[in-house]
Amino acid sequence: MACDLTRVVTIQYSDSWGVGYADYPIGEGKMALKDWSDHFISHKLDDQDRATDLDGLDRAEAQMIADARVVAISRFKVRRFSYLVNALKRAQTSTGTLLDETIALYASENGDGDSHARKNMPTLIAGHAGGFETGRAVKADNQVTGALHASIIKRFGLDVAKYGDPAGSPIADL
Repeated sequence: MACDLTRVVTIQYSDSWGVGYADYPIGEGKMALKDWSDHFISHKLDDQDRATDLDGLDRAEAQMIADARVVAISRFKVRRFSYLVNALKRAQTSTGTLLDETIALYASENGDGDSHARKNMPTLIAGHAGGFETGRAVKADNQVTGALHASIIKRFGLDVAKYGDPAGSPIADL
């Protein structure tokens, strides 16, 4: 992007099954993420697809550890996203910075791993491409991911009424 060879980049951090954290010292003792995948950590308790090292612990302690692991993973990923955003901010272009010419999106595939719920999904958008305003929170009750994508597409001048499956209409305040 800095040498102007492309304007589109996609980075998928994980497929939820494929990333283990053994190479990263995240958490200590029982809180350590070890080599559990995002999938196993996000499912927490009461599911067959979960980190089984919590079996046999007192339920309250197991829940506390499971919740702490989800927070630790989220913080780790957001720090990585922050690193990307700061790198874009440091890269100068003829009109400002790469961050001024970019939209960087951080999203999760679920709001809750146990239920696969699509509510309260964490989403961060950085950059000013398409006239995006940053430094604010936008409440998008009952919206689907397609609504977010429709909003981004609309910012680039394409008239879309709906996008995705399930389809969503552009979010008014975004």
